[in-house]
Amino acid sequence: MDLFKLFDPAYLFEPTPGYLYSYNWPFLVLFILVFALSYKVADVLKRRPHAKLEEKFLGGIPGFMRWFAIIGIFFNFFRDQNIPYLGMRVWLLLLFLSLPAYAAWIWKKYELKFDETKDKKAKAAAEDKYLPKPKKKKKSKKRK
Repeated sequence: MDLFKLFDPAYLFEPTPGYLYSYNWPFLVLFILVFALSYKVADVLKRRPHAKLEEKFLGGIPGFMRWFAIIGIFFNFFRDQNIPYLGMRVWLLLLFLSLPAYAAWIWKKYELKFDETKDKKAKAAAEDKYLPKPKKKKKSKKRK
């Protein structure tokens, strides 16, 4: 495959790219692996030390991986079946370009907001220890 063809709009936006699609099986395996790996990533994210705080920032990664895989399988099928306009090469390219864009957005959001959220939680916990607590109920003894 000539990678310089990816910069040619006529090549990318061709409505019916043709029946020669030799990357069907590698892409299919890749998307199935990404889908299966999303469950492992969800499990790893739950076991992290600050999982409750990080869920707000990193909780969307497994879901994004699943959607990426499902949409990729559909675009791969459309490309394999040579369906006009849905089988264009540009859709798979945009799908693969969305992955690093989403990763960069999540990382930036995580770096900017995680420490701030962690400090707010610690400050709230320190202030809450001086608030009045509800009175504990005494256990009543049963009479025999």
